[in-house]
Amino acid sequence: MNAVRAALRGPIGRATFDVYGLDPAGFHIDARSRRVVPSDLARLHDMGLLAERPDHQVRLRRGDVGLMIEEAGDPVAVVWMNLVGHADAYAGRWSRPDPETGYLNQLLVHPDHRGRGCGKLLVAAACASAAQAHRTRVSVIIQPTNAASIALFRGVGATRLARIQVFRAGPMCVRLPRSATSL
Repeated sequence: MNAVRAALRGPIGRATFDVYGLDPAGFHIDARSRRVVPSDLARLHDMGLLAERPDHQVRLRRGDVGLMIEEAGDPVAVVWMNLVGHADAYAGRWSRPDPETGYLNQLLVHPDHRGRGCGKLLVAAACASAAQAHRTRVSVIIQPTNAASIALFRGVGATRLARIQVFRAGPMCVRLPRSATSL
């Protein structure tokens, strides 16, 4: 029973997310961005640009691609994308990955560098990577209250495809029945 209680630590309740999609064709990789390599992980963590699970383990999976921007040798922004497809972090193991879709997992920009185009540049680089990997779509899940992310993705051509609701119990999420609403 203690293991169950420990697993359920964190937010409990319903959460709503919007699913946005965009066509990756026509984007280019800017010379200021580069792929993340394993030796970058500690630096990204130190700069607060590496999201962790509640147990402090880095969440990298087969097929994850990281792209980053550095300034004066320090990372200032990173984007994580999965080109293989895996269970949606907000829908749990019941989601079914689409082999033609690149899933944009996270976009993290250091607070001191927000509003300078780093996010837009990395989204474009991630889309170009998806197109090179023969993906015809890129999708991202955004909280409806995250106005900055919504503006960024709409600015690069993303459109809202659906609204999903999930039930959260700590780090575990389950998509609620009839939760996807096509727009």
